[in-house]
Amino acid sequence: DYGRSYLLVLMLSNFKDIHSHRFLGENTIHNVFPKNIEEFIKEYPYQSISIGIHPWNIPEKWEEVFPLIEKYAQNQQVVALGETGLDKKCTTDFFLQKQVFERHILLSERLEKPLILHIVSAYDELLHYKNLFKPKQQWVIHGFRGNEILAKQLLEKNIFLSLGEKYNPNTLKFLRKHTFFTETDESLFPIKELREQMKIKD
Repeated sequence: DYGRSYLLVLMLSNFKDIHSHRFLGENTIHNVFPKNIEEFIKEYPYQSISIGIHPWNIPEKWEEVFPLIEKYAQNQQVVALGETGLDKKCTTDFFLQKQVFERHILLSERLEKPLILHIVSAYDELLHYKNLFKPKQQWVIHGFRGNEILAKQLLEKNIFLSLGEKYNPNTLKFLRKHTFFTETDESLFPIKELREQMKIKD
């Protein structure tokens, strides 16, 4: 299990920007909404992508949408699933969020692809799912802004972190190489400048 996890981390480490809604490029994993996936793959056949249902945007008939994710997630361009997750501060019914999250976990394990997570005020539930499913695939919380205490708790459970423009500087000091990643998400702040600000040597 450790060997498999390490290989996944090395794979993700090849990407300087592991989660972006705005940028394209060979060092970027571009997040694509399910409704746009077919058109996107045709237009950008060499772009690495992730696909999933965001907890903010769970459609009423999500179970009819999920087979589309299952179909395209098998494509070689799809290197990760998500973003998906749990958000107690959004208006989406929390029970529904958990149902959708569970389906993503199972698909991640079946296809052996890492999971990009959106987590807001739901870390206890996240750790519950980690203990329940005991996933072999790497989980990465994107846009992590928490402190070093929370970061330590997550890393102890082999849940890694991705930091964007609004990262916590104290947490960055605590993290070691290959336990965290970088991202742009919705920001227009270039990943190169972000990594330079973090003093990451490429």
